[in-house]
Formats: sequence, C-alpha cells, structure tokens
Amino acid sequence: MKKLLAFLTACTAMSCIFASCGDKEEESTVSSESSVSAEETTEEVAEEETTEVSEEETEEETEEETLAEESQEETDIETAGDTAESGQSFLIGKWQCEKVVEDGKESDMIDEYIPAYMIQLDFKDDGTVLLGEFAAKFIVDESQNCTWTMTVPDNIIKIEDKYAFVYEDNYLVCGDDNEKVYLSKVDEFKTFGDFDPSAFIGKWEGEKSIIDGEETDIDGDDMPVSVYQFDLKEDNKVGIGEYVAEFYDEENCFWYLLSNNQAVLFLDGDKIISDIEGDNLVIADEYDEENKIYLKRVDEFQSVSELIS
Repeated sequence: MKKLLAFLTACTAMSCIFASCGDKEEESTVSSESSVSAEETTEEVAEEETTEVSEEETEEETEEETLAEESQEETDIETAGDTAESGQSFLIGKWQCEKVVEDGKESDMIDEYIPAYMIQLDFKDDGTVLLGEFAAKFIVDESQNCTWTMTVPDNIIKIEDKYAFVYEDNYLVCGDDNEKVYLSKVDEFKTFGDFDPSAFIGKWEGEKSIIDGEETDIDGDDMPVSVYQFDLKEDNKVGIGEYVAEFYDEENCFWYLLSNNQAVLFLDGDKIISDIEGDNLVIADEYDEENKIYLKRVDEFQSVSELIS
C-alpha cells in the first residue's frame, strides 16, 4: 500500500511539473517543494493507517489468544471430568490376582501353597468394593464390604485409605519393589469348588503325632494330640475345639481346597497345610514339617477338660 501511494504521489508531482512548464523558476521551486511536502504528508498518512491496521490486527490476535486460552481451560475441565468418569468405568467390575512377582520371579502362587487367584476384588460404582474372603482376611483384616477411592489422572485406587493399587498396563498393581501382586479384570471369579471337598468336610480330632521322627500321642508341648479339634464346614468356615479356641478366634478361621487331597487352613492369620493320607487328615508344623499331627474323623469332639485333667 505504501508503494502504491508513493507511486501515485510521484505521478501527481510529475503532472504539476509538466503543467507549470514555462513559468518562472521561483514558481517551479515552490511547486517542487509543495510536491515534496505532499509526498511526505501522504507517506505519514500511509504510515498512520498501517499502524492503525497493525494495532487492530494485534487486538484481534490478543482476543483470539484469550478465547483460545478460555477454550483450553474449558477443555481441560471437561477432560478432567471425562478422565474421572472413564477411570471409574474401567475399574468397575471383578478383578482377580493373575500373578505375583517376588524378587524378580513371576509365580501364580502366594507363599508357595496359596493360589494367587484367591485375591479377588469386586469394585462397585457406588464407591464400595466387595472383597473375596481371602482378601478380606489378609489384605484388609476387616469385613468384606469396604470403600474405595481413586485419584486422577494418576489412577491410584485406595481401599479403606490403607492399601493402594495403581493401574498399569491393564493390571491393578499393589506392592513394593520386592513383591507385587497383579490383578486382571475378569467376567467371573475362579471358584474354589473345582475340587471335591468331601474328603475334608467334617469333624477331625487328633489321633497321633510324629515328633522328631517318633510316633507318640502328645505334641511338642506335651499336650495330648486329642485337643487338636477342627470342624471343616461346607461354607469354608472352620469350627475349633476348646483348646484351639484359646489361641484363635473362630470368626477368623476358614479353609480352602488346594486340590482333591490338600487344603489350607487359615487360623487367625496362621496358615496350616493339611493333606489327606488314607483315613487321616495330616497337619504339619509350619516351622518344622517333620513334626506332624494325624487327625481322625469323629462324630463329636471329646471334652478337653477331661483330656488334660
């Protein structure tokens, strides 16, 4: 635009010069000065117009940037909402432990004898989570009905604000650098009824023991083995006799099958592996597997007070 105005100004100046040809030299000089002045004025006007246009463009750009920032803020808020909603939706449902990584080694067992799938969590959209019985006893130590919360965008899920799981590569992961459990989403939990429980269900009472390689009718504390009394029930609860009840709370005792011939008893957190050998249920000392107690089936338990009197 500036060049065009200058060109038109130059043309006007040339017309004035041709029109005044023959006049006095003084008039020519005045005309020339007037032309220069007009050209300078035109250039100033052009510069002012350019400055005004530039200022208008700057204002428009500023408004566009402001609108863009406001739009981005709204988008961020919507995204945060979407993240929370999608985070909740991906979590809702059943999660079951698929594997355990301990000291860099992967396994499908916990503590050698316990299948990893026994850790089962069912997240509900009302902020509660139903824990499988094993998880309730050994993860939370409370009731099976707990609450969960989740923070976004890190997707950290806490149960009862005590145990934290993080969502990584389609797994819920809990643990530290030494040991981690990985839960994957499932349509249905794997049941513990894959084996026949009939060989275990019923009342069992101590019959004999093997202590330091010798058969006897007492345990390592010189107590009659008959005081070891367990009632393995169909609902996976464990009833306990008078003597055992001195050490454990029956409400926290239950059992699960590991195979048709092997089960694990959980007594208030203590783990006892039991095997069927012939007509006996055999339990081993957790710290010395060579020491064993053999239990027989009974209709009713003997009185402990009479046994130790």
